[in-house]
Amino acid sequence: MKKILFTTLALLTIVLTATAQETREKVSRNRISAQISFAQKFMLIKLDKKNEKTWYAVMSYPVTYYNYYAVYGKNVKPQGRDINDVMMMGDKKKRDFAADAAKLYSGLSFHVATATELQRALGRNYNVASENGPYSHATNGFYLACPYSTYLRMKKLIKAYRDQLSSPPRRTNSHGNGVG
Repeated sequence: MKKILFTTLALLTIVLTATAQETREKVSRNRISAQISFAQKFMLIKLDKKNEKTWYAVMSYPVTYYNYYAVYGKNVKPQGRDINDVMMMGDKKKRDFAADAAKLYSGLSFHVATATELQRALGRNYNVASENGPYSHATNGFYLACPYSTYLRMKKLIKAYRDQLSSPPRRTNSHGNGVG
């Protein structure tokens, strides 16, 4: 009887470990998808087409709950809200969010977009949108902006993320060691 109980417990442990690993893998892949989405929201603004030093990138839509998930790995969406709804934050939290987004990978630098940066994008007929239609000061959300070097780095990361998502998830044995 003890042998059957021990065998059953051992099998249960193996199943639970494998299930936990599969869940972590799924969460990780979901967050990678969120980070791709976040990086794709940035559009390049060329103030002077010949001078790359004047180039910067700005988000085409305000920060959403999905973007928050991309940066922090936490779903803080309130009940009844959509993951793609614009997220409201105070000024300090906006700056913290920009700083934390920059910490995701080396070579990134973000700041809260200024009204001037957004107006310049609109002035060059870039589609900066908000929950109120085209960007206006009435929007409740906020946008991030970044230098051209960060924009280029994000483009490389998007390709690496997509390659990672297209590869099959790694299987593990009961000890969590990769086997394939």
